[in-house]
Amino acid sequence: MNEAHVLRAMLHLALMGGVVACVAGATVGAYALVRPFRALALMGLQPAADQAPAGTVEARSRLGGLILAPHGVTGVVLAVSPRIGACMAAALALAWFGAAAVRAFAMATGARDRRQGGALVLEAAMGVVLAAPLWLYLEIIRADMASAVT
Repeated sequence: MNEAHVLRAMLHLALMGGVVACVAGATVGAYALVRPFRALALMGLQPAADQAPAGTVEARSRLGGLILAPHGVTGVVLAVSPRIGACMAAALALAWFGAAAVRAFAMATGARDRRQGGALVLEAAMGVVLAAPLWLYLEIIRADMASAVT
């Protein structure tokens, strides 16, 4: 069994993991869409009393729409067309890595509470799981090219 075969087996697991991560992300987005104030409260946020209607719209559009749609579509595309889905998942991974980096910076500059460490691990893990399919596709190409040369 050569390196490319092992990578292909790992790719199948990474694709399944990517779909699961997308379902998780879409579920969070759907929750924010249906229960915007609860979603805000989970993050320690609350719209001002005089801004409640606008806060509901913002929570639904930003937390719901910006999380639900990309994760849902990416999960479907990963399942139907894995190569294209892997590219889409890599873009989502960048967003999760960005969130983790900003959270780490905020924690380093003093913004700490008991939820921050867990959230940082979750964001970094989502980034890794969503980046894995594209990374493995690229490794398979590299392995195939290396074996073709020898």
